[in-house]
Amino acid sequence: MIDNTCNYSNSTTQITVDQTWQDPNMFINDDILITQGATLTITGTIAMASDARIMVDKGARLEILGGKVTSACNELWRGIEVWGDKDLTQSPLSNQGVVVLSDGAIIENALIGIAATKFGINDVPDYTYSGGIILAREAEFVNNKIAAKFFPYQYGNTSYFIQCNFKTNRVLYDSQNPDCFVELMAGYGVSFRGCTFDNSISYETTWLANRGNGIEATDAQFEVIEECTLQGGGGECLEWENSTFTGLNYGIYATSAGIGGDAPIMDRCVFTGNNTGIYLGAVDEATINRCDFNIVKPLKEGSSWTIGGLYLDNCTGYQVEENYFVNDGNDPLNTSDGNFCGIDCK
Repeated sequence: MIDNTCNYSNSTTQITVDQTWQDPNMFINDDILITQGATLTITGTIAMASDARIMVDKGARLEILGGKVTSACNELWRGIEVWGDKDLTQSPLSNQGVVVLSDGAIIENALIGIAATKFGINDVPDYTYSGGIILAREAEFVNNKIAAKFFPYQYGNTSYFIQCNFKTNRVLYDSQNPDCFVELMAGYGVSFRGCTFDNSISYETTWLANRGNGIEATDAQFEVIEECTLQGGGGECLEWENSTFTGLNYGIYATSAGIGGDAPIMDRCVFTGNNTGIYLGAVDEATINRCDFNIVKPLKEGSSWTIGGLYLDNCTGYQVEENYFVNDGNDPLNTSDGNFCGIDCK
């Protein structure tokens, strides 16, 4: 299991009792399976071989408490799978696998940082294992192709991301472009509060279309809101941390095929320097309130790209109130450097 090389063993090590890994420099070339009833706690640094993964069975837990899970070499590793049962709710938590991230935990250099299902033969997702739970607070997801992915699940999802940082700050290993930080498929309830979604690579290195999206959602209900950091005596929020989306293709890209799961909530978000801040396609009952859209001129000459704030495409029943749209003041309309659009509603 422990190897100082990048060689993948194509074998599985099972964690059947509670364990804590504190090693600051631990190499793993096996798959790791945490079995039902067991908890693996990581407080050190774990480096995974490129084809290795960590699997969290139903009724098992993985807790990364200030620890780091990254790649062993200059390749993307496969990531964490948290298995669930699509026919059971998430109460009690023991119905599903659970991943807990806190205290600055880091997931880095993965194809999919955490996938809330099981992958079978040829990496085809098995939706019967949907329903795994991710509870992340003050964690970081760094240079992953996809940071977290949720698969179709019929019950309310209690997963949350609170004051987490999603980052792309260099070209990914294998010269891949990021897909998105989070992908949501046919479900409801996942919450993002006071998170940052940021691609800080220069535009000259990676142009808008290749910078990845913040959140991609299909037939999914979700919320992206502020996290209250100071409450008054009457319970009112006096200070808060906004959710922010910076330097991305789309900050939020959500579509619906009309099978339910609409009504996403976006409140107190800040969008800066994205191709489009929010795109909603055939999504009904969306709420977009108190958001700032900073439509910044892209740093590339001769582009005819249209840079936009909010695009409502064949949507109905939406509420859009108290939002602020501004560009950087440089040639705001119809120039060789691209067009700027605050709201586009069709």
